Amino acid sequence: MIIKKIKANELETFIFSDEYKASHALPISRHRALSHIKNPRVRDEDVVLIVAYNEQNSLIGYLGIFADAIVIKETKYRVGWFSCLWVDENTSGKGIAKILLNEAFQAWNHQLLVTEFTSEAKSLYDRTGEFVDLKISNGVRGYLRSNLNELLAPKHSFFLNNKKVIQAIDAVLNLFHGMRLLLYNYSINHIKFEYVSQIDSEIKELVEKYKTFTSRTADDLDWILKNPWIINAPFPDAFSKRYHFSSLNTNFHFYPVKIYNDQNELIAFLILSVKGKNLKVPYCFFNPNDIDKISNLIYAHMLSMKLNMLTVFNPALANHIKLNKTPFYYKKDVKRHYIISKKFQEDIKQEEVIFQDGDADCAFS
Repeated sequence: MIIKKIKANELETFIFSDEYKASHALPISRHRALSHIKNPRVRDEDVVLIVAYNEQNSLIGYLGIFADAIVIKETKYRVGWFSCLWVDENTSGKGIAKILLNEAFQAWNHQLLVTEFTSEAKSLYDRTGEFVDLKISNGVRGYLRSNLNELLAPKHSFFLNNKKVIQAIDAVLNLFHGMRLLLYNYSINHIKFEYVSQIDSEIKELVEKYKTFTSRTADDLDWILKNPWIINAPFPDAFSKRYHFSSLNTNFHFYPVKIYNDQNELIAFLILSVKGKNLKVPYCFFNPNDIDKISNLIYAHMLSMKLNMLTVFNPALANHIKLNKTPFYYKKDVKRHYIISKKFQEDIKQEEVIFQDGDADCAFS
């Protein structure tokens, strides 16, 4: 087995190499790689991709790492988040995933964190004995329209094989939801807001006021907006078919929005993220006293764009949605689990951890 650790300053050469072009499976999409390179927090020497090849020089596994930093009691720590892990199913049982993880521990001196993992991946992390719990964020998911096809298809091959039938059921149910939502008043005429294309000085000041555990800066947010990991495209292309994670979508957009009070003072900044028919709020900076305006603006976007589902982990916003009247026909509690390398956790003096929904690489997916 051959293991290659690719640093940030080697990534561009790698994605335009003959080795990359000829591979039957791709360890990273090109636009995702270019986004890694432009990350304001990455250093040239940071290992951002670890790949495994067999003796025939065929790709059999890879692990992606997102370079970041966290601030604990005014001390900044450089960290890596696992952003993707894949092993060829034909090589299962050979310990390739564990080898990739060990290489990552070495490259990042155990300063590693993980979130948004599958149950299978969580079992792998638990078996290593190298990770402990950091935080479980409690959020809420609101369903505006029926999306059984999306929710059921990943759960069993039966639903995948009967996709058209389930889509037809969704269509019938959504006729009812369409009539139901006509009765919902979502006027936003009383809200002063502005869409923006980049982070300006007003936003920068507000972000600094409400910074959290990862202390996202204006530069970080500008980079996220301008360098997405998913791009809009009507069809899968030759490269996306060889990449086992999302790189294209027929509908993926960021909507950065400023909200003002009656005195024209900036009171909130949101980044809304739409993927397919679902909406998330990866970043929001606001005073909880203004939460009615923020929630109404979110609902108005969902209704106008005919979206299906909202997922939120921001504590103030999630609680507001749970406890108040909304346009959703169903709401349920959801959790997001964060784990941290045991050795790193032992080295830091941990305080209350507060993440934004988009922290780690969650804003990109």
